[in-house]
Amino acid sequence: MKLLKESIIGLILIVTHFALFAQKETKVQGTILNNQYEEVVLKLAYKADAPSEYGKATITEQGTFLLTSTNITRSDIFKLEFSDNDFFLMVLHPGDQVKIAFDANNLQSIVSVSGSPSMSFVKGMADLLARNKKVMDSINVALQQDKEQLYYNQFFQDLHLFHQTNNDVDQHITHLYRIYDTLQTFVSSKSKKEHLKSKNIDYFISQVITYTKQMEDDYTPLANYLVNAPKYYDFSTGVPQAAQAFYQQFKQSYLDKINERHQIAVSGLGTLMAEVKKINAKRDSLMYGDHLSKSKVKKSMGEELFQLLQNYPVPPNNENQYIKEITNTNQAAEELKAQSQEKVRQVIQSYQSAYNKETERVNQVIMQQLMDNKDELAVLMFVDIYKRDQFPDLHQQVAHALYAKYPEHPLVVERYKVETSPKNSTNIGSMAPDLAFPDPDGKIIKLSDLRGKVVLLDFWAAWCRPCRMENPNVVKAYHQYKDKGFDVYSVSLDRDKNAWLKAIQDDGLVWPSHVSDLKHWSSEAAAIYGVRSIPATFLIGKDGRIVAKNLRGDALVNALKQLLGE
Repeated sequence: MKLLKESIIGLILIVTHFALFAQKETKVQGTILNNQYEEVVLKLAYKADAPSEYGKATITEQGTFLLTSTNITRSDIFKLEFSDNDFFLMVLHPGDQVKIAFDANNLQSIVSVSGSPSMSFVKGMADLLARNKKVMDSINVALQQDKEQLYYNQFFQDLHLFHQTNNDVDQHITHLYRIYDTLQTFVSSKSKKEHLKSKNIDYFISQVITYTKQMEDDYTPLANYLVNAPKYYDFSTGVPQAAQAFYQQFKQSYLDKINERHQIAVSGLGTLMAEVKKINAKRDSLMYGDHLSKSKVKKSMGEELFQLLQNYPVPPNNENQYIKEITNTNQAAEELKAQSQEKVRQVIQSYQSAYNKETERVNQVIMQQLMDNKDELAVLMFVDIYKRDQFPDLHQQVAHALYAKYPEHPLVVERYKVETSPKNSTNIGSMAPDLAFPDPDGKIIKLSDLRGKVVLLDFWAAWCRPCRMENPNVVKAYHQYKDKGFDVYSVSLDRDKNAWLKAIQDDGLVWPSHVSDLKHWSSEAAAIYGVRSIPATFLIGKDGRIVAKNLRGDALVNALKQLLGE
């Protein structure tokens, strides 16, 4: 009977032993919309690990699968791998029974999920990010389609090209005026009492024709412009109602002035250039027919060229009027281009404001979700959306919360080490790491005991001459602002207690928070803050965040003035 009883007890112990050490089965029941896969393998998401596979399942024609695993011994981030490049991230805990549906066309989103608070959090975050992207995309699309933005952008491009075309015409016309002046001077030198006196008629004809050919070449761009410009540059169509006033300004200050300037050139040069064209053609015809070799024809051609400027003179002030209008329209063109760019900037700014407002709203929601779930392993899938140099507090709180819950998880440990390193934990904007060290009487004083005040955390030592030279500035600031909420927490890197106490007395360091572990450069407080030289100071705001480092003299007083007032 005794033997039977012992056997039963032994059997119970064996069963209990196996029950205690049996692994919980983790189950993922999935549905893949728009399925294109045949098999799914469960693997660790972030590194190769043994076993390399935590489970495997065949995907049915309907896109469903049931994956079970007894190898999951700790909470972790896994991936459901469908191919070398296609996978779906999941946070799984031992014994999870998850039902999940997602779309093969977008493996970043979750259609539905149950049985897993972690994956419900992931779905909520993914949905929030997707909605945010949709809103941001819609704002971008609206900007790209905005009629004002499109008009002013196109206007700038069109005016730039139009103005270049006019500049080209202007260069030719001003050159034509110069050639005309040169031709006048040359013809005058060959005249006597308004008659041609040139004995070398061949030279005279050759020189005059050279000038008239250049004049014709210079006038042709204006003639072509007057015919073709209206076809290629029509600024009057497609003007939105909001830009009507701008268009009228453009028309009056530039477009009408351009037309007036061209009329100045046409009225002053047009008749002359018509005759120049005729006489150039006549001379070419005579040359090709070898008629200019005849003295009578040659003399007649010379006289005709000589009379050209006398019969069709350019008005005296014509050139000056044209050049004056060039200056005016050039200035107007630059002003209009600047205005159009400013109009575009204003339109973009209005959309940017809407974009920023929406981004801020969504960021607040996302940040709150991350903070509310900061000890959830799935937070690691999203926290790096926000750069740590811009959001140090978020990263620090997540790292500390995860480390408290998962102190052996490799991803968590790695992140915790980064966030608690002096380099990151003492950045401006970070929560100041707490310190708790003994004062001269052995009483532990915490830095956090001063929370609610603006605090100067001052690392110094009695043996440090630069520290002693800076102490009067700290004393001055303390007396000036102590009644407005300013205090000092002094950490000494001394090892001689008597020297430390004497320096406090000699320098008048009357604030009560003096601490030291008397370990010199092995000071634990200095190690926490990464202090490698002294004096070293950290100005901490009322909320416990570091707002400045290593302020000296007036810089400290100016910072306190901003934080606490005059």
